[in-house]
Order: sequence, then structure tokens, then C-alpha cells
Amino acid sequence: MNLSASDIHNLYQPSKCNLRVYLLAKGEPQAEQGDFSTMLMELGMRHESEYLETLGDYVQPEGNTLDEKWADTQRLVNELTPVIYQPVLIADAPPELGDHRVVGIPDLLLLQDGLYVIRDVKLARNVEGNRHPEILRQLSLYGWLFNQAFGVPAAGLQLLLGDSTVAMLPDDDGASAMNALSEVLQLGALPEEPYEPVGWSKCSDCAYKKRCWDRAIKDQDVAILPGVDQGFARYLREEKVDTVTQLLERYDVSTLAAAQRPWGQRMQKVGAKLAESVMAHARARITGEVQHLSPPQFPESPNYIVFDIEGMPGYLDDDEQAYLWGTQLYGEDGGDFTPALAGFHEGGDREGWFEFLDNCQAVFAAHGDLPILHWGSYEKTKINQYLDRYGDKRGIALRIRENLVDLLPITQHSFALPDPSYTLKLVELRAGYKRTMDEYGGNWAIVNYALALESDDEAIRKDVMNQIVKYNREDLEATWAVFEWLRSITAT
Repeated sequence: MNLSASDIHNLYQPSKCNLRVYLLAKGEPQAEQGDFSTMLMELGMRHESEYLETLGDYVQPEGNTLDEKWADTQRLVNELTPVIYQPVLIADAPPELGDHRVVGIPDLLLLQDGLYVIRDVKLARNVEGNRHPEILRQLSLYGWLFNQAFGVPAAGLQLLLGDSTVAMLPDDDGASAMNALSEVLQLGALPEEPYEPVGWSKCSDCAYKKRCWDRAIKDQDVAILPGVDQGFARYLREEKVDTVTQLLERYDVSTLAAAQRPWGQRMQKVGAKLAESVMAHARARITGEVQHLSPPQFPESPNYIVFDIEGMPGYLDDDEQAYLWGTQLYGEDGGDFTPALAGFHEGGDREGWFEFLDNCQAVFAAHGDLPILHWGSYEKTKINQYLDRYGDKRGIALRIRENLVDLLPITQHSFALPDPSYTLKLVELRAGYKRTMDEYGGNWAIVNYALALESDDEAIRKDVMNQIVKYNREDLEATWAVFEWLRSITAT
């Protein structure tokens, strides 16, 4: 059996999951890769290709099999070939890992001052802390393989990041990589499926998400409750509380509040606030009815601005651009949807920001300062970012920031919903809102905007942006529908 860097990646990405490793070892089929994952792969390949062009001539090992390419890699290294692309490194696994081979294919071996450095190319822009444990362990693996193959350590382990800077990584002589591979082997050899708590964000990009979430909901696993994190779910399972029903049978708010659950490296009481929320979510899940936690503080106004942004994440865009600022007046007077779009030309980002400020100023001029409803922290983050980037315009941005009303925390603190997450796409369904688009979502918008960026065809760009604008408008409609629904259940 060959052990490889892919095994390490599967353990940690899209999030660390023991069950995914077990399912892969057992040959459980995965869902097809979605457009977003495909786009990330294509962007990664393009990033790598563009970097290769800067290196000049390079050589790729020849051969039809891994062993043939490994033999050619040895030849190229012994000949001190300056740039070796996708070298194949093979060594016997350490005895503690059993009778296996370890295979690694780093992106590059670069000859520097007569010694080779290993350099991998990734879209990631930050590997500090525990952001990308798989990358650190993959480079650890390559370093160990090089040492095993040639009897000397690599001169350095390097990572070309998504912003084209080079990060220097520590060489631990393969220790972290071997620990990860040992874990992979142990999980694959388990006689039965290990327990792995689901998580809405944790599972979002996993090819086994539907499989695991369908089962968790069918079994009423306590991990489907908002507020029950991974450590909390494992603690409850150790206490023989596997289901939502068992949680309600075994605990009340006071006994759950006093329970000691893992929190980082220590144990900590659940506490009354979290216990009340979790028990309310359990009742909501069993009854299918919204549970009231505390009176919500909604700002009273005859009119409201509803606000939503579409933007690119940092690992795909140097500036984390917000390319669509959507606003609309709702309430007694109502108003038209007013999207502010960043142009594709130089300076378009700045123009989109100031058009957004003008759109809000027009509403302020007609109606005074109004509450500006949005869902989640992204909008406030972007306001602050663009204030720093381009500045304000007659104090409009500061007025906008002062009037922001984030409905997400208000909803979380006031209502326990019979849903596994407070994402707008779920809450809007409970509010009775139905979208007209067959495809939509944050990742969908990112993929399509990336297509527009890549195209020079104005007709294609216009068509793509029209679809994203429509999606943004329906986000505003959904936010308003949820706000009205929340007010209606508050009054009952």
C-alpha cells in the first residue's frame, strides 16, 4: 500500500474528520465535485502554471509509472538539474507504520547554491497557526522523503503562497507527517464506523456532507443542534446521550448548565446561557416549533434599508473585492432595488464603493437616517475595510455604519429555530420565502463572478452580472421576509 500526501489532505480538508478517512478507506463513493471545488482546483493549477513560467526551463521526470518517475527523479537530482517539476519521491515507511511505501510528489525541487530546496505552490495566503495543518504536514512528508532518498536533508521547505510570497516552513524530520499517516492507517483499519459529529460549517464543502447530514438528522444526533460544538457532542455521547430526545430526558437547563464539557485543553461548565439555548433548540427540533429565548430588540421605524454585499474571498482576490453593494428601501414607502457594481476596469472598485454611498445618501436625504438591516457580520467588515481603502464621502459611510442592524445575532439570541443553522438560506424557508432562481448561493456567485473576470466578452460579462444582481436582489427580499416573520412571531 502506498501512503501519500493525499492521505494527509483527506484527513484535514475541508476540515479534520476521522469519518471521512474511514469512508475513503472502505471505498464509500463520494458526491461529485461541485463547481466551486472545480474552480478552486483550476485556479490552483493556473497559479502553479503562471509561477512555472517565471522559473524558465524546467524538467519533469519521465516514465509511465511512479517507480519509473522515481528512478528518473534520482537521475535528475544526481545531475543537479536546476528546476525539477513534480519530482516523485518514494521510501519505505518507518517500521511503526507497517509494511507500506510512502510516496510524495512536491511541486518543485529547486537547486540553490548546490543544494535542493522543496517548494510547493498553493492558493493559501496564510499558513500561520493551525490554518492549514495539511500543508505543513505535506511539506514535512516531502522533507522526510528527500532525506530518506538522498541521505541529506533538503536545504529548505518552502511554500509559494497565493499572493506569490514565499513562506519558509520548519523541517521536523517528518514527525508531524508520520503522526498524520499513523492516524490515517488506524482510522482505515477500524472494524466499524467511528463517531464524528456533524457541523454545518465543518461539513459544508465535504463530498460526504449529504450522506452524513441525512443520517444525523434521521438519528436526531445531538450534534445537529446549534450551540452543540464538536467537543460538546463528544462529551454528550460519552455520557450516553446520543439523540435530541435523550438530551431532553436526561437534562434540564440547570443540570446541563452545571455539566463540565471539554473547552480547548481544559474542562469548563456549559453555563446557564448556553444550556438554555441548547435545550430550547432541542425542544424546537422535537416539536418543529420556534422557541422564544428572550424578547428581541428590533428598531422601530416606518421604513428600513435592507443591505447585502457580494464579494470575493481573500484566497481568490488580493483586495478581497466587494463587487456588488445591494440596497433597497422597504416599509411604508418602499423603493427600488439599487445595486452598486464595481466596474471591471481600473478604478472600478472605488467607483462601486462611492456609488453605494450615493445610493444610501439619496435614501437618507428623503427619509432621514434609517435602520439598515443585514444578515451576518460581512457587511460591517466590508464597510470598515472600504473606509480604510478609499475613505468616506461627506460622512455617509459613518452614518451607514452607525445605522447597521445585524439580524443574525438578534435572531440567535431571541429564538431557537428547528434548524441546524441560522444561515439565511435556511431561515428564509421558515419565513416562507421562495426564490425564483434554480442555482444561487455565495459560492455560486463567486464562481460566476470569477468567470466574468476571466472573460473579455462584454455580452458574457453582462449576462453573468445580471444573474448575480438578481441573486443579490433576492437576498434582500429574503432578509426582509425573515425580518417581517420574526416580528410576527414576536407579537404572538
